[in-house]
Amino acid sequence: MRIEILGSETLGVRGLSCFIRIGGVKTLIDPGLALGYTRYGLHPHPLQAVYGDITKHEIVKSWEKATDIILSHLHGDHIPLPNPNPFQLGISDVINLNPNATIWIKPKKFCSDTELVRFAELRKAFGDQIVEMSVGEADGVLRFLGPFSHGYESKTLVFATAVEDFVHTSDTQLLDR
Repeated sequence: MRIEILGSETLGVRGLSCFIRIGGVKTLIDPGLALGYTRYGLHPHPLQAVYGDITKHEIVKSWEKATDIILSHLHGDHIPLPNPNPFQLGISDVINLNPNATIWIKPKKFCSDTELVRFAELRKAFGDQIVEMSVGEADGVLRFLGPFSHGYESKTLVFATAVEDFVHTSDTQLLDR
């Protein structure tokens, strides 16, 4: 198994995107990054903007190669967005790059109102490539776990992905609530 971290908080971008290869299965998890256009009245630091561009490039390269693309939840730092700002990844950056990949998405019944809008946009853009995950569902080496809480202050639910022994628990607090 080979695991590549494409973007993370410590690399200067919001999100935790990774690319995992195991045999013929190439899995891209949470292909997004979110740098706000402004935060506290400031644009991202120039170094952050550069890391954001590098991360976008790596996500696009991985999207082209992936057999499976996982969207654990539909926050902007985990998905390509329909109307991104210049510092975010957009649907237009990846649409038609890989029509053979399966895009596993958080089930609609677990989506918040904001996520439902994004769900519809993703479905419109990627059509039949979109498949809703099922709890405990296994597809070859992939298994979906959850839903788990995004945190005490959030009602968002997140799905984890197990790729054999590797478990990606994006933004989950694993709380008993």
